[in-house]
Amino acid sequence: MTCAEANRLIGPWVDDELDVRSVAELEAHVGRCAACGREKNELLALRETARERLPRFDPPPGLEDRLLRGVRQAAAPRRRSARRLLREVALMAAAASIAVAATSYVQRSADPGGEIVDAHLRSLQAGHLTDVVSSDQHTVKPWFQGKVDFGVPVRDFAAQGFPLVGGRLDMVGGRPVAALVYGRRQHLINLFVGPATDRDRPLRSVSSRGYRMSSWAQGGLEYRLVTDIAASEADELVALLRAV
Repeated sequence: MTCAEANRLIGPWVDDELDVRSVAELEAHVGRCAACGREKNELLALRETARERLPRFDPPPGLEDRLLRGVRQAAAPRRRSARRLLREVALMAAAASIAVAATSYVQRSADPGGEIVDAHLRSLQAGHLTDVVSSDQHTVKPWFQGKVDFGVPVRDFAAQGFPLVGGRLDMVGGRPVAALVYGRRQHLINLFVGPATDRDRPLRSVSSRGYRMSSWAQGGLEYRLVTDIAASEADELVALLRAV
């Protein structure tokens, strides 16, 4: 198993979504690969932080009792057709699923851009900012070949005050993405690039925990930029990136 393959599986592994064989292969790889081991530990730490800090959906009082009472009633021997019994059980299962989905929605909507900010903060840890260190776009761009299944547009904006620092492979939303790092005086800027899930999207900017996150999609790629520099400066870099 290669590091690129492992990176695609570490997220589902942490969420207990892998089959036994994949888990065994991944555990063997992580056991001998320090970089992938750090990636796993960082995702575990991020998950625990999210559980501690993100708001949770509180179900209405008595929901659990009503669901249990409904299950007992459905299981009790009564004159009901099999079809009706199955329908009642399915409705109760759907109610439970709606509660879970509501929890997930509240957590996501409470902090738009939060996952990207987490990835940015994670990159600031020692030794995690760049896998390839170079201000030469012709060095950084080919480094991603074979590590991601899309072309990564890399440009240096040193002349405009945003020098290219390097790049790395990162994970966002359980998918591998290319992360390009730019500098602005003493500040670092992360630009996450991955395949777009839909057509071109206009620019959208939000604030999260003191960071500005700008996102857009064009040319089949999704771009998400996060930084703590002034909004006007961030917009200047976004304009340079969007100019093709």
